[in-house]
Amino acid sequence: MEKQHVDIAIIGMAGRFPGSASTHEFWTNLCAGRSGIVTLSSEELLAHGVSAETLADPNYVRVAPLLADHDCFDAEFFWIPPRDAEIMDPQHRLLLECAWAAMEDAGYPPDTQPGRVGVFAGSGGIVSSHLLSCTEHYADVVGKTGGSWHVGNDKDFVPTRLSYKLNLRGPSVAVQTACSTSLVAVHLACQSIRAGECGMALAGAVAVRTPHVAGYVYESGNILSADGQVRAFDADARGVVFGSGVGMVLLKPLQQALADGDCIHAVIKGSALNNDGGQKMSFLATKVEGQLDCMRAALDNAGVSADSLGYIEAHGTGTAMGDPIETLALGRLFRSETDRRQFCAIGSVKNNIGHLDIAAGMASLIKVAMCLKHQRIPPCVNFAKPNPKIDFESSPFHVNTDAIEWPQAATPRRAAINCLGIGGTNAFMVLEEPPQRPLPARAAPMPRIVVLSAKTEAALWRKVDDLIAWLDAGKDEHLDDIAFTLATGRNLFANRCVLVANDVADLTAKLGRLSRHRRAPDCFVGDVERSGNATPGLDEFAQFLVQQVLGGLPAEETRGKLLALADLYCRGATVSLDALFAGSGARRIALLSPYPEDLAEAGYRYWNDADVPVVAKLRVDPSIDDTHRIYDFTSADALAALRDLWQQPAARGADCVLASGTGMPTLRALRQFHTECAVPVLSSNLCLAWALLRRAAPELAPQTPA
Repeated sequence: MEKQHVDIAIIGMAGRFPGSASTHEFWTNLCAGRSGIVTLSSEELLAHGVSAETLADPNYVRVAPLLADHDCFDAEFFWIPPRDAEIMDPQHRLLLECAWAAMEDAGYPPDTQPGRVGVFAGSGGIVSSHLLSCTEHYADVVGKTGGSWHVGNDKDFVPTRLSYKLNLRGPSVAVQTACSTSLVAVHLACQSIRAGECGMALAGAVAVRTPHVAGYVYESGNILSADGQVRAFDADARGVVFGSGVGMVLLKPLQQALADGDCIHAVIKGSALNNDGGQKMSFLATKVEGQLDCMRAALDNAGVSADSLGYIEAHGTGTAMGDPIETLALGRLFRSETDRRQFCAIGSVKNNIGHLDIAAGMASLIKVAMCLKHQRIPPCVNFAKPNPKIDFESSPFHVNTDAIEWPQAATPRRAAINCLGIGGTNAFMVLEEPPQRPLPARAAPMPRIVVLSAKTEAALWRKVDDLIAWLDAGKDEHLDDIAFTLATGRNLFANRCVLVANDVADLTAKLGRLSRHRRAPDCFVGDVERSGNATPGLDEFAQFLVQQVLGGLPAEETRGKLLALADLYCRGATVSLDALFAGSGARRIALLSPYPEDLAEAGYRYWNDADVPVVAKLRVDPSIDDTHRIYDFTSADALAALRDLWQQPAARGADCVLASGTGMPTLRALRQFHTECAVPVLSSNLCLAWALLRRAAPELAPQTPA
């Protein structure tokens, strides 16, 4: 019997792109027409290992789409040993963090899902640009199958590492089709869900270029841009700029998402894949017929017509020949169904952030999902005059140079994404706006318990500030939805902030006071592991209080019981917070979910000695204490960096020096520096162990890491 077509909902999203640390910031930047491609100064380039000879080359283009904190990682959060984290490809690390954030964005915390959750993901680079950069510094990099260098860098282990660390038991598949990888991963994830192999699936991709802070040499006839800008569809289009990024979505059958009250960003109606085959100009070239066949198959799979599409997110590389070929294929697709002109907007996110290689399709997908959710189409930047080989006036397409509202038509708002991979693998996907849902029937207003938790105290306070910023942005969400999402859609950790609020304004005020003074009315802050107060008796009492609240009490009594529950929960008692929302109409919402980067923000940077020289910087870890300063450097000339650092006024009085690498160049530099300056010097593993001991059991840790 033929299976009924199943629409797939995007219920969680996370991403980091050039100039944007989150999907929310990404959307804001797109709507404002901002570029994530930055110009690099001579000083920056020299400091990161670019030679003066290269800088003097007139064809050297000094731009890059940089990814902030690409070298930072919270290894402790994911229980990864520091040495393993240091030699691990940053692509593995970033995708792991992104997967965590996507699941929290959906309100389904990792490691707690009873059903099968699949993972479909790909990573970029030539083998691994991070790994290649290490070969001349580490003799054990090459030739050891199954070792840390292999498992931490090979593309095969990207999805399975996610499944292992997040305890996901569905299919776990590595996807590699060059520039179309992202959309292929999403397509395969949708197919796996429809086949019943998993109930939900993570799909995404990552690309991090190493060395990171570097421009490139322009060569005539190459696809790289001569001036460092991408101008898709424009007469001055001269090529692409390659950059770094990471994105991940969590998918679920639409009907199940509606039944579960999930936040739905957009709906995937259908998609298709194919390959151009061999009858084309070259292996690197694309082909109109191949693209067109894939587009038609996707529309047929989605059960919609091209005439119903209001926006096309094109592959749009900004090359003189690539854009005309793509628009020709799209034009033929539309012209088989309609003669209407310039009714469908077309754009390319590459104009904003460059070509993210393997992760390019994730930027496109998240952009389109945001367009559908917010019913708005951002401007296509870097477009002034159309490519003379593209006849926009008589085509179905127009390029909007200003942000425009997306008007309602006879059908739901729909968009399509086109992704093309070198080697000929094409992917085309049709998306639709989230279905309109009636507002839930709300119970009578009552105070709610709001919970935040983190693994460290520093991370907890950052979460407080993040929630304040989210509330200040005016999301107009209901207190019940906020409290319900935080209570049921996040992992629970030892450091807790629990408060009782009457409404959103009350919550905002109390959080603000708590952030400023570290205390506020009706707020409880504590560390369960240190307090040791949780006992079975507290659990039973907490359950008794829950039943009393559910039984119906006068408002003031209810508030008193909730305050008692909040106090108990902060002390470690087991409280069924979800039971408190029975019949309330509360639903999951997309709350800003920060990445788990506790140690990275405190100064723990995982990068090895094979990286190019950078200026040594003072970094203080406030979670240890104010008297122990950690100086972190990464340099090909480690000894010179240490000597330079020791001359800085800020270095006076330091207890130790921590080197972020543990290879022989670092160890030799540490020994020599210790001989010269008589200061304790440590590799990252030893000092991190000391820092963690100081945090977990300060009474057992020595006063200095030496």
